[in-house]
Amino acid sequence: MRRLVWSSLIGQSLWRVRSIPRWIHKPQVLSSQCRFNSTDFQQSSGYLRTDISLIPQFGNNNAGNKEKEPVMRKSKIVDRHGIRHQEALIMFSYDLYKKISEILKDDNLDKNPRIAILCENDITYVIAQLAIWLYCGVGVPLCKTHPPSEWKYVIEDAQCSAVIRSLKVDLPVLDNVKVIDMPGSEQYSGIQVRPMTFTPVEKVADVDDPALIIYTSGTTGPPKGVVLSHRNLITNMNDMIQEWEWNSSNYKGTAPDIILHCLPLHHVHGVVNALWTPLFCGAIVYMLPRFNVGLVMKLLATSSFNKFTGEEYSLIWKGSQIPEVSIFMGVPTMYAKLIEYYEEHYEPQINTNSASGLMLKHTITTKFSNMRLMVSGSAALPESIMKKWHQISGHWLLERYGMTEVGMALTNPLNGERIPGKWLSGFVRIYYEEVAPDKRPLAPREIRNDRGGNGSNQSPKW
Repeated sequence: MRRLVWSSLIGQSLWRVRSIPRWIHKPQVLSSQCRFNSTDFQQSSGYLRTDISLIPQFGNNNAGNKEKEPVMRKSKIVDRHGIRHQEALIMFSYDLYKKISEILKDDNLDKNPRIAILCENDITYVIAQLAIWLYCGVGVPLCKTHPPSEWKYVIEDAQCSAVIRSLKVDLPVLDNVKVIDMPGSEQYSGIQVRPMTFTPVEKVADVDDPALIIYTSGTTGPPKGVVLSHRNLITNMNDMIQEWEWNSSNYKGTAPDIILHCLPLHHVHGVVNALWTPLFCGAIVYMLPRFNVGLVMKLLATSSFNKFTGEEYSLIWKGSQIPEVSIFMGVPTMYAKLIEYYEEHYEPQINTNSASGLMLKHTITTKFSNMRLMVSGSAALPESIMKKWHQISGHWLLERYGMTEVGMALTNPLNGERIPGKWLSGFVRIYYEEVAPDKRPLAPREIRNDRGGNGSNQSPKW
């Protein structure tokens, strides 16, 4: 049994943010590995400055300064309506930013207005969030499957000035909240990227300004909003990129990672870990509108569209071939459902030892062997699921631990033995103590991050 004991790194992490309800929490930065300086937030040179911040800062399009070319320049998003490259994301988000500015121009807003996002799990979510950051706003993701009463609670609780909506749903009655409709993903298909000259933005967000308000699941009470700054996001993403060795399309001679994304877009797992981190480093995100167990299993384990049902086929892009997914992230329940699907649909045929069964086993083994990382998080991973998934896929799931308030904290090693229920390394410098079954404290231990951190080297008082 293990009990985390946070060092002074987190000790002062809860503080008030002006014009935001006082109980909304903002965590302190978890690492010193950020790439900023005071001059980085001056006028940009026309690039999306994701090497320094997630905020797309546009200037006079001076393309001669190659040092400012962004890490994210070759990122791609694939959803059921097509493939979109970085240049398209820039153009679409800038167009939406201008629409936001026009609609909210007469409102007397705070420096960092909160804007809710009610979008499908596709490119529209990314466009909406980038446009909000360009506006120096704070994104407040809403869960598309929640009832309107819960949307209303979050919107009012976070004091949102507007809601950006791509879903064709009715919103509850909201006072002094404007609705900004944007096209669905299908309407962004086939649009040519046009040459653009960007008008300098009126204001530029600081790295310590809030970027997102993510609401907790509400296990112990009403959901609470957690404010994450741009520095928080970048720090966490840099940690995951380094710890899990994300492959970027910018690395010469290496293929970019492709992550199959089917997580909800209102928690850190789906928003930061599985979406912005791959986009930030130059990888490819293959987005599904939702988790469909049959579809996900077929994308991970088969090499042909022949066995797809009509519903499954409607949820994916009709490309020439199934993507060679290299990373998958899920929660234990998703892996449990994938195991059930395998046992019902694949295992009986494999156990016949017929030619077709042997071929199916070979295909599944080959597909899974081409993947390099499968992650489980958001809940404790039962040992039985970890072992059964290893029998099916050959992968020991990498379990990680995090919180909305602090991001990712602990992880199984990328390379090395992964022990169920035990984390062997940390993204940040953190202390924990082993606790016996009778809750008697055992020897305290420090997890040391080789990249350093801004926590104290002194052992905390237990």
